[in-house]
Amino acid sequence: MCYLDGEWKGRVLVFLLHICLALAYLKEFIHCMHLPMMLSLRTPIQIVLLLIWCSVAVGEPGKCREGVAKDITAHHLLVQDVFCSYDKDVRPVIKHSDNVTATIKLFIKFFSFDELNSVMHIHTWMAMTWTDAYLKWSPSDYGNISVLHVSIRDIWVPDLSIYNSGDLSVSMGFRRSQCVIYPDGMVLCVPAIKWPAYCQAVFRLWPFDMHECKLTIGSWNHHGEAVDIKMSDAGYSLDDYVQSKEWELKNVTALVNVSVYECCPNETYPSAEYTFIIKRHASAYAATVVIPVLVLVGMTLSTFWLPAELPHRLSLCLVSIVCHCLYLQYLGAKLPSNGDVTPVIVLLFRGSLIICGAAVAWSVALLSLSCESAGRDVGRNTSLIESRLLEIIQKPWIAQILCVGHLFSKSAPADGEERDDAAVTVAEGGLTRGWLIVSTALDHLAFYVFTVAYACMLLALIPN
Repeated sequence: MCYLDGEWKGRVLVFLLHICLALAYLKEFIHCMHLPMMLSLRTPIQIVLLLIWCSVAVGEPGKCREGVAKDITAHHLLVQDVFCSYDKDVRPVIKHSDNVTATIKLFIKFFSFDELNSVMHIHTWMAMTWTDAYLKWSPSDYGNISVLHVSIRDIWVPDLSIYNSGDLSVSMGFRRSQCVIYPDGMVLCVPAIKWPAYCQAVFRLWPFDMHECKLTIGSWNHHGEAVDIKMSDAGYSLDDYVQSKEWELKNVTALVNVSVYECCPNETYPSAEYTFIIKRHASAYAATVVIPVLVLVGMTLSTFWLPAELPHRLSLCLVSIVCHCLYLQYLGAKLPSNGDVTPVIVLLFRGSLIICGAAVAWSVALLSLSCESAGRDVGRNTSLIESRLLEIIQKPWIAQILCVGHLFSKSAPADGEERDDAAVTVAEGGLTRGWLIVSTALDHLAFYVFTVAYACMLLALIPN
Protein backbone atom coordinates (compact mmCIF):
# COMPACT_ATOMS: atom_id res chain seq x y z
CA MET A 1 0.00 0.00 0.00
CA CYS A 2 2.96 2.31 0.66
CA TYR A 3 4.00 2.12 -3.00
CA LEU A 4 0.81 3.56 -4.57
CA ASP A 5 1.16 6.49 -6.96
CA GLY A 6 -1.02 9.47 -7.83
CA GLU A 7 -4.21 10.39 -6.04
CA TRP A 8 -4.43 7.10 -4.15
CA LYS A 9 -1.50 8.07 -1.98
CA GLY A 10 -3.29 11.13 -0.62
CA ARG A 11 -6.49 9.20 -0.02
CA VAL A 12 -4.67 6.43 1.81
CA LEU A 13 -2.78 8.92 3.99
CA VAL A 14 -5.97 10.78 4.93
CA PHE A 15 -7.70 7.49 5.72
CA LEU A 16 -4.84 6.34 7.95
CA LEU A 17 -4.76 9.72 9.69
CA HIS A 18 -8.45 9.42 10.49
CA ILE A 19 -7.89 5.94 11.91
CA CYS A 20 -5.05 7.28 14.05
CA LEU A 21 -7.24 10.08 15.45
CA ALA A 22 -10.13 7.69 16.08
CA LEU A 23 -7.88 5.34 18.03
CA ALA A 24 -6.55 8.28 20.05
CA TYR A 25 -10.09 9.37 21.00
CA LEU A 26 -10.99 5.77 21.79
CA LYS A 27 -8.01 5.52 24.09
CA GLU A 28 -9.03 8.66 26.00
CA PHE A 29 -12.63 7.42 26.25
CA ILE A 30 -11.55 4.08 27.70
CA HIS A 31 -9.29 5.87 30.17
CA CYS A 32 -12.07 8.20 31.32
CA MET A 33 -14.56 5.31 31.70
CA HIS A 34 -11.94 3.29 33.66
CA LEU A 35 -12.37 0.44 31.25
CA PRO A 36 -9.62 -2.22 30.84
CA MET A 37 -6.80 -1.13 28.62
CA MET A 38 -7.57 -2.84 25.36
CA LEU A 39 -5.04 -1.03 23.24
CA SER A 40 -1.35 -0.55 23.79
CA LEU A 41 -0.11 2.96 24.45
CA ARG A 42 2.35 2.55 21.61
CA THR A 43 -0.35 2.02 19.00
CA PRO A 44 -0.75 5.72 17.99
CA ILE A 45 3.03 6.12 17.87
CA GLN A 46 3.38 3.07 15.65
CA ILE A 47 0.69 4.41 13.32
CA VAL A 48 2.41 7.80 13.09
CA LEU A 49 5.72 6.11 12.26
CA LEU A 50 3.95 4.03 9.63
CA LEU A 51 2.57 7.21 8.06
CA ILE A 52 6.01 8.83 8.01
CA TRP A 53 7.56 5.75 6.40
CA CYS A 54 4.83 5.62 3.79
CA SER A 55 5.32 9.30 2.98
CA VAL A 56 9.02 8.61 2.25
CA ALA A 57 8.61 5.39 0.29
CA VAL A 58 6.93 6.72 -2.80
CA GLY A 59 6.90 4.95 -6.12
CA GLU A 60 7.50 1.43 -7.25
CA PRO A 61 8.99 -1.26 -5.02
CA GLY A 62 12.80 -1.07 -4.72
CA LYS A 63 13.00 2.55 -5.91
CA CYS A 64 14.23 5.71 -4.19
CA ARG A 65 12.19 8.64 -5.49
CA GLU A 66 11.64 11.20 -2.80
CA GLY A 67 9.89 14.28 -4.12
CA VAL A 68 9.52 12.92 -7.62
CA ALA A 69 7.14 14.87 -9.84
CA LYS A 70 4.66 13.23 -12.15
CA ASP A 71 6.42 14.55 -15.28
CA ILE A 72 9.98 13.50 -14.32
CA THR A 73 12.15 12.29 -17.20
CA ALA A 74 13.40 8.76 -17.62
CA HIS A 75 16.98 10.00 -17.21
CA HIS A 76 16.22 11.46 -13.78
CA LEU A 77 14.46 8.29 -12.74
CA LEU A 78 17.48 6.25 -13.86
CA VAL A 79 19.92 8.38 -11.89
CA GLN A 80 17.78 8.26 -8.74
CA ASP A 81 17.19 4.55 -9.00
CA VAL A 82 20.82 3.62 -9.70
CA PHE A 83 22.24 5.82 -6.94
CA CYS A 84 19.43 5.17 -4.43
CA SER A 85 21.61 3.26 -1.98
CA TYR A 86 24.96 3.47 -3.78
CA ASP A 87 28.12 3.88 -1.65
CA LYS A 88 31.15 5.15 -3.58
CA ASP A 89 33.52 4.19 -0.75
CA VAL A 90 32.74 0.46 -0.96
CA ARG A 91 34.37 -1.82 -3.51
CA PRO A 92 31.59 -2.63 -6.06
CA VAL A 93 31.40 -6.43 -5.80
CA ILE A 94 28.57 -8.73 -4.76
CA LYS A 95 30.88 -11.04 -2.79
CA HIS A 96 33.75 -9.68 -0.77
CA SER A 97 36.05 -12.37 -2.21
CA ASP A 98 35.45 -11.16 -5.78
CA ASN A 99 37.98 -8.79 -7.32
CA VAL A 100 37.63 -5.76 -9.56
CA THR A 101 39.78 -5.81 -12.70
CA ALA A 102 40.83 -2.35 -13.85
CA THR A 103 42.06 -2.11 -17.44
CA ILE A 104 44.20 0.94 -18.11
CA LYS A 105 45.79 2.66 -21.10
CA LEU A 106 47.86 5.86 -21.16
CA PHE A 107 47.40 8.35 -23.97
CA ILE A 108 50.70 10.24 -23.71
CA LYS A 109 50.33 13.90 -24.65
CA PHE A 110 53.74 15.41 -23.79
CA PHE A 111 56.36 15.41 -21.05
CA SER A 112 58.95 17.64 -19.42
CA PHE A 113 62.12 16.73 -17.56
CA ASP A 114 63.27 18.71 -14.54
CA GLU A 115 67.01 18.00 -14.52
CA LEU A 116 67.75 19.85 -11.28
CA ASN A 117 65.21 17.80 -9.26
CA SER A 118 65.38 14.60 -11.36
CA VAL A 119 61.62 14.57 -11.95
CA MET A 120 59.93 13.66 -15.22
CA HIS A 121 56.42 15.14 -15.57
CA ILE A 122 54.31 12.97 -17.89
CA HIS A 123 51.05 14.52 -19.07
CA THR A 124 48.55 11.86 -20.09
CA TRP A 125 44.94 10.90 -20.56
CA MET A 126 44.38 7.73 -18.60
CA ALA A 127 41.61 5.47 -19.91
CA MET A 128 40.29 3.16 -17.16
CA THR A 129 37.55 0.54 -17.49
CA TRP A 130 36.08 -1.78 -14.87
CA THR A 131 32.75 -3.39 -13.97
CA ASP A 132 30.62 -2.00 -11.15
CA ALA A 133 28.14 -4.60 -9.92
CA TYR A 134 25.83 -1.93 -8.48
CA LEU A 135 25.58 0.30 -11.54
CA LYS A 136 23.35 -1.85 -13.74
CA TRP A 137 19.91 -1.30 -15.22
CA SER A 138 17.56 -2.49 -17.91
CA PRO A 139 17.37 0.06 -20.77
CA SER A 140 13.78 -0.95 -21.59
CA ASP A 141 12.63 0.33 -18.16
CA TYR A 142 14.06 3.80 -18.74
CA GLY A 143 13.22 4.84 -22.25
CA ASN A 144 15.98 2.71 -23.84
CA ILE A 145 18.74 4.78 -22.22
CA SER A 146 21.95 2.83 -22.92
CA VAL A 147 24.58 5.17 -21.46
CA LEU A 148 24.82 7.32 -18.34
CA HIS A 149 27.27 10.19 -17.74
CA VAL A 150 28.26 10.87 -14.14
CA SER A 151 31.04 12.68 -12.32
CA ILE A 152 34.11 10.67 -11.39
CA ARG A 153 33.65 11.82 -7.80
CA ASP A 154 30.18 10.26 -7.52
CA ILE A 155 31.24 6.65 -8.13
CA TRP A 156 33.81 4.19 -6.87
CA VAL A 157 37.12 4.53 -8.74
CA PRO A 158 40.19 2.26 -8.47
CA ASP A 159 42.67 3.89 -6.09
CA LEU A 160 45.52 3.90 -8.61
CA SER A 161 48.53 5.97 -7.66
CA ILE A 162 52.17 6.41 -8.66
CA TYR A 163 54.70 4.42 -6.63
CA ASN A 164 57.86 6.30 -7.65
CA SER A 165 56.55 9.83 -7.25
CA GLY A 166 59.08 12.63 -7.55
CA ASP A 167 56.87 15.07 -5.64
CA LEU A 168 55.17 13.62 -2.57
CA SER A 169 53.53 16.94 -1.78
CA VAL A 170 51.20 16.55 -4.79
CA SER A 171 47.97 14.61 -4.23
CA MET A 172 47.42 11.96 -6.88
CA GLY A 173 43.62 12.00 -6.74
CA PHE A 174 41.84 12.06 -10.07
CA ARG A 175 40.75 15.47 -11.26
CA ARG A 176 37.10 16.24 -11.82
CA SER A 177 35.95 14.61 -15.05
CA GLN A 178 33.01 12.70 -16.47
CA CYS A 179 32.67 8.92 -16.60
CA VAL A 180 30.49 6.82 -18.87
CA ILE A 181 28.41 3.95 -17.41
CA TYR A 182 26.80 1.24 -19.53
CA PRO A 183 23.78 -0.95 -18.60
CA ASP A 184 25.95 -3.99 -17.88
CA GLY A 185 27.89 -2.06 -15.22
CA MET A 186 30.91 -1.29 -17.39
CA VAL A 187 32.48 2.05 -16.37
CA LEU A 188 34.81 4.10 -18.59
CA CYS A 189 36.75 7.07 -17.20
CA VAL A 190 39.40 9.12 -19.02
CA PRO A 191 40.81 11.67 -16.56
CA ALA A 192 43.70 13.98 -17.44
CA ILE A 193 46.65 13.26 -15.12
CA LYS A 194 50.17 14.64 -14.74
CA TRP A 195 52.48 11.97 -13.30
CA PRO A 196 55.58 13.32 -11.47
CA ALA A 197 57.89 10.30 -11.84
CA TYR A 198 61.25 10.35 -10.11
CA CYS A 199 64.06 9.70 -12.59
CA GLN A 200 67.70 9.62 -11.49
CA ALA A 201 69.48 11.55 -14.24
CA VAL A 202 73.09 10.73 -15.16
CA PHE A 203 74.84 13.50 -17.09
CA ARG A 204 78.06 11.67 -17.89
CA LEU A 205 77.65 12.14 -21.67
CA TRP A 206 76.10 15.61 -21.50
CA PRO A 207 75.02 17.10 -23.93
CA PHE A 208 74.67 13.74 -25.73
CA ASP A 209 73.05 12.14 -22.69
CA MET A 210 70.25 9.59 -22.74
CA HIS A 211 68.08 8.69 -19.75
CA GLU A 212 65.80 5.80 -18.79
CA CYS A 213 62.82 6.88 -16.68
CA LYS A 214 60.18 4.60 -15.19
CA LEU A 215 56.58 5.24 -14.20
CA THR A 216 55.05 2.65 -11.84
CA ILE A 217 51.29 2.71 -11.21
CA GLY A 218 49.34 0.48 -8.84
CA SER A 219 46.60 0.30 -6.23
CA TRP A 220 47.51 2.12 -3.05
CA ASN A 221 45.30 0.17 -0.59
CA HIS A 222 44.30 -3.12 -2.24
CA HIS A 223 46.16 -6.25 -3.27
CA GLY A 224 45.67 -8.06 -6.54
CA GLU A 225 42.90 -10.29 -5.21
CA ALA A 226 40.81 -7.17 -4.50
CA VAL A 227 41.83 -4.83 -7.34
CA ASP A 228 43.67 -6.33 -10.30
CA ILE A 229 45.41 -4.34 -13.05
CA LYS A 230 45.56 -5.14 -16.75
CA MET A 231 46.58 -3.19 -19.85
CA SER A 232 44.56 -2.51 -22.94
CA ASP A 233 46.47 -3.34 -26.13
CA ALA A 234 50.05 -2.09 -25.70
CA GLY A 235 49.13 -0.13 -22.60
CA TYR A 236 49.87 3.27 -24.15
CA SER A 237 49.25 5.38 -27.24
CA LEU A 238 51.40 8.03 -28.94
CA ASP A 239 48.84 9.11 -31.55
CA ASP A 240 48.47 12.61 -30.05
CA TYR A 241 51.99 12.94 -28.69
CA VAL A 242 53.60 16.41 -29.02
CA GLN A 243 57.37 16.42 -29.51
CA SER A 244 59.49 18.16 -26.88
CA LYS A 245 61.92 20.91 -27.90
CA GLU A 246 64.50 19.74 -25.40
CA TRP A 247 64.15 15.94 -25.48
CA GLU A 248 63.48 13.22 -28.01
CA LEU A 249 61.32 10.28 -26.96
CA LYS A 250 63.25 7.31 -28.30
CA ASN A 251 61.14 4.43 -26.99
CA VAL A 252 58.27 3.51 -24.64
CA THR A 253 57.57 0.08 -23.18
CA ALA A 254 54.77 -1.05 -20.85
CA LEU A 255 54.22 -4.21 -18.83
CA VAL A 256 52.41 -5.46 -15.72
CA ASN A 257 54.62 -6.66 -12.88
CA VAL A 258 53.18 -8.94 -10.20
CA SER A 259 55.08 -8.87 -6.91
CA VAL A 260 54.80 -11.24 -3.95
CA TYR A 261 56.24 -10.30 -0.56
CA GLU A 262 57.31 -12.51 2.33
CA CYS A 263 54.86 -10.87 4.69
CA CYS A 264 51.88 -11.80 2.50
CA PRO A 265 52.67 -14.99 0.53
CA ASN A 266 49.01 -15.53 -0.40
CA GLU A 267 48.55 -12.06 -1.88
CA THR A 268 49.84 -10.54 -5.10
CA TYR A 269 50.55 -6.89 -5.79
CA PRO A 270 50.29 -6.03 -9.50
CA SER A 271 51.61 -2.76 -10.91
CA ALA A 272 51.83 -1.21 -14.37
CA GLU A 273 55.38 -0.17 -15.24
CA TYR A 274 56.12 2.23 -18.10
CA THR A 275 59.70 2.78 -19.27
CA PHE A 276 60.62 5.92 -21.20
CA ILE A 277 63.92 6.30 -23.08
CA ILE A 278 64.64 9.98 -23.74
CA LYS A 279 67.59 11.64 -25.47
CA ARG A 280 68.59 15.28 -25.39
CA HIS A 281 68.56 17.38 -28.56
CA ALA A 282 72.27 18.24 -28.64
CA SER A 283 72.56 20.38 -31.78
CA ALA A 284 72.44 23.71 -29.91
CA TYR A 285 74.87 22.53 -27.25
CA ALA A 286 77.20 21.15 -29.90
CA ALA A 287 77.43 24.63 -31.42
CA THR A 288 77.88 26.48 -28.12
CA VAL A 289 80.03 24.03 -26.15
CA VAL A 290 81.56 21.26 -28.27
CA ILE A 291 82.73 23.47 -31.16
CA PRO A 292 84.54 25.90 -28.81
CA VAL A 293 86.29 22.89 -27.29
CA LEU A 294 87.63 21.92 -30.70
CA VAL A 295 88.73 25.49 -31.36
CA LEU A 296 90.59 25.68 -28.06
CA VAL A 297 92.19 22.30 -28.72
CA GLY A 298 93.41 23.51 -32.10
CA MET A 299 94.68 26.74 -30.51
CA THR A 300 96.68 24.81 -27.94
CA LEU A 301 98.15 22.34 -30.41
CA SER A 302 99.11 25.07 -32.87
CA THR A 303 101.51 26.57 -30.32
CA PHE A 304 103.84 23.59 -30.77
CA TRP A 305 104.45 24.61 -34.40
CA LEU A 306 105.60 28.11 -33.54
CA PRO A 307 109.29 28.83 -32.93
CA ALA A 308 110.27 28.65 -29.28
CA GLU A 309 111.80 32.11 -29.29
CA LEU A 310 108.67 33.76 -30.72
CA PRO A 311 106.93 35.82 -27.96
CA HIS A 312 103.45 35.37 -29.51
CA ARG A 313 103.61 31.67 -28.73
CA LEU A 314 103.44 32.25 -24.99
CA SER A 315 100.67 34.84 -25.42
CA LEU A 316 98.58 32.35 -27.40
CA CYS A 317 98.96 29.76 -24.65
CA LEU A 318 97.87 32.26 -21.98
CA VAL A 319 94.78 33.27 -23.98
CA SER A 320 93.86 29.60 -24.33
CA ILE A 321 94.13 29.12 -20.56
CA VAL A 322 91.79 32.05 -19.90
CA CYS A 323 89.21 30.67 -22.37
CA HIS A 324 89.38 27.25 -20.73
CA CYS A 325 88.74 28.71 -17.29
CA LEU A 326 85.76 30.76 -18.53
CA TYR A 327 84.15 27.73 -20.18
CA LEU A 328 84.64 25.60 -17.08
CA GLN A 329 82.80 28.23 -15.04
CA TYR A 330 80.00 28.25 -17.63
CA LEU A 331 79.65 24.47 -17.48
CA GLY A 332 79.66 24.54 -13.69
CA ALA A 333 76.67 26.89 -13.74
CA LYS A 334 74.90 25.08 -16.56
CA LEU A 335 75.15 21.46 -15.45
CA PRO A 336 73.14 20.21 -12.45
CA SER A 337 74.73 18.24 -9.66
CA ASN A 338 75.59 14.72 -10.77
CA GLY A 339 77.02 13.14 -7.64
CA ASP A 340 80.32 11.36 -8.11
CA VAL A 341 79.91 11.00 -11.89
CA THR A 342 81.67 13.86 -13.69
CA PRO A 343 80.41 14.68 -17.20
CA VAL A 344 82.85 13.84 -19.98
CA ILE A 345 82.66 17.37 -21.35
CA VAL A 346 83.97 18.68 -18.01
CA LEU A 347 86.73 16.08 -18.01
CA LEU A 348 87.61 17.15 -21.54
CA PHE A 349 87.88 20.82 -20.56
CA ARG A 350 89.83 19.89 -17.45
CA GLY A 351 92.25 17.72 -19.42
CA SER A 352 92.58 20.40 -22.08
CA LEU A 353 93.31 22.99 -19.41
CA ILE A 354 96.05 20.77 -17.99
CA ILE A 355 97.55 20.28 -21.46
CA CYS A 356 97.36 24.02 -22.06
CA GLY A 357 99.18 24.62 -18.78
CA ALA A 358 101.81 22.07 -19.81
CA ALA A 359 102.15 23.89 -23.14
CA VAL A 360 102.80 27.15 -21.26
CA ALA A 361 105.45 25.50 -19.10
CA TRP A 362 107.00 23.88 -22.17
CA SER A 363 107.08 27.17 -24.04
CA VAL A 364 108.69 28.97 -21.08
CA ALA A 365 111.32 26.25 -20.76
CA LEU A 366 112.20 26.31 -24.47
CA LEU A 367 112.27 30.08 -24.50
CA SER A 368 114.66 30.09 -21.57
CA LEU A 369 116.93 27.49 -23.15
CA SER A 370 116.91 29.28 -26.50
CA CYS A 371 117.93 32.54 -24.83
CA GLU A 372 120.72 30.71 -23.01
CA SER A 373 121.85 29.05 -26.23
CA ALA A 374 121.91 32.36 -28.07
CA GLY A 375 124.13 33.97 -25.47
CA ARG A 376 126.88 31.35 -25.30
CA ASP A 377 129.49 29.74 -27.51
CA VAL A 378 129.41 26.14 -28.41
CA GLY A 379 131.44 24.27 -25.84
CA ARG A 380 132.22 20.70 -25.07
CA ASN A 381 130.13 20.53 -21.87
CA THR A 382 127.14 22.49 -23.13
CA SER A 383 126.81 20.65 -26.44
CA LEU A 384 126.88 17.14 -24.97
CA ILE A 385 123.10 16.82 -24.61
CA GLU A 386 122.52 18.45 -27.98
CA SER A 387 124.97 16.12 -29.71
CA ARG A 388 123.33 13.05 -28.18
CA LEU A 389 119.88 14.20 -29.25
CA LEU A 390 121.13 15.08 -32.70
CA GLU A 391 122.55 11.61 -33.14
CA ILE A 392 119.06 10.23 -32.54
CA ILE A 393 117.17 12.84 -34.55
CA GLN A 394 119.53 12.51 -37.56
CA LYS A 395 118.21 9.03 -38.27
CA PRO A 396 116.17 9.35 -41.48
CA TRP A 397 112.96 7.73 -40.28
CA ILE A 398 112.96 9.74 -37.04
CA ALA A 399 113.70 12.98 -38.87
CA GLN A 400 110.86 12.22 -41.29
CA ILE A 401 108.35 11.51 -38.49
CA LEU A 402 109.31 14.64 -36.55
CA CYS A 403 109.30 16.75 -39.73
CA VAL A 404 112.83 18.16 -39.21
CA GLY A 405 114.56 16.72 -42.26
CA HIS A 406 114.57 20.08 -44.03
CA LEU A 407 116.64 21.54 -41.19
CA PHE A 408 119.42 18.99 -41.75
CA SER A 409 119.48 19.66 -45.50
CA LYS A 410 120.56 23.24 -44.90
CA SER A 411 123.81 22.06 -43.36
CA ALA A 412 124.48 19.06 -45.62
CA PRO A 413 128.18 18.69 -46.77
CA ALA A 414 129.21 19.02 -50.38
CA ASP A 415 129.67 15.97 -52.62
CA GLY A 416 132.77 14.00 -51.79
CA GLU A 417 133.13 15.60 -48.37
CA GLU A 418 132.54 13.86 -45.09
CA ARG A 419 129.73 15.14 -42.88
CA ASP A 420 130.99 16.95 -39.83
CA ASP A 421 128.57 16.80 -36.93
CA ALA A 422 130.09 19.96 -35.56
CA ALA A 423 128.92 21.78 -38.67
CA VAL A 424 125.32 21.65 -37.48
CA THR A 425 126.30 23.42 -34.32
CA VAL A 426 127.81 26.49 -35.96
CA ALA A 427 126.31 29.65 -34.54
CA GLU A 428 123.88 31.18 -37.00
CA GLY A 429 121.78 34.26 -36.29
CA GLY A 430 122.33 34.11 -32.57
CA LEU A 431 121.10 30.51 -32.27
CA THR A 432 123.03 27.33 -32.81
CA ARG A 433 121.75 25.17 -35.61
CA GLY A 434 121.87 22.13 -33.32
CA TRP A 435 119.62 23.68 -30.69
CA LEU A 436 117.16 24.84 -33.37
CA ILE A 437 116.83 21.28 -34.66
CA VAL A 438 116.48 19.78 -31.19
CA SER A 439 113.85 22.29 -30.01
CA THR A 440 111.82 21.88 -33.20
CA ALA A 441 111.95 18.08 -32.93
CA LEU A 442 110.86 18.18 -29.28
CA ASP A 443 107.99 20.54 -30.14
CA HIS A 444 106.73 18.22 -32.84
CA LEU A 445 107.06 15.24 -30.52
CA ALA A 446 105.00 17.05 -27.87
CA PHE A 447 102.42 17.86 -30.55
CA TYR A 448 102.00 14.18 -31.39
CA VAL A 449 101.73 13.17 -27.72
CA PHE A 450 99.13 15.81 -26.86
CA THR A 451 97.19 15.11 -30.06
CA VAL A 452 96.83 11.47 -29.03
CA ALA A 453 95.69 12.59 -25.57
CA TYR A 454 93.09 14.92 -27.08
CA ALA A 455 91.88 12.19 -29.44
CA CYS A 456 91.27 9.81 -26.52
CA MET A 457 89.28 12.45 -24.63
CA LEU A 458 87.21 13.35 -27.70
CA LEU A 459 86.41 9.71 -28.42
CA ALA A 460 84.93 9.42 -24.93
CA LEU A 461 82.64 12.36 -25.74
CA ILE A 462 81.28 10.93 -28.99
CA PRO A 463 77.94 9.15 -28.27
CA ASN A 464 77.44 5.54 -29.24
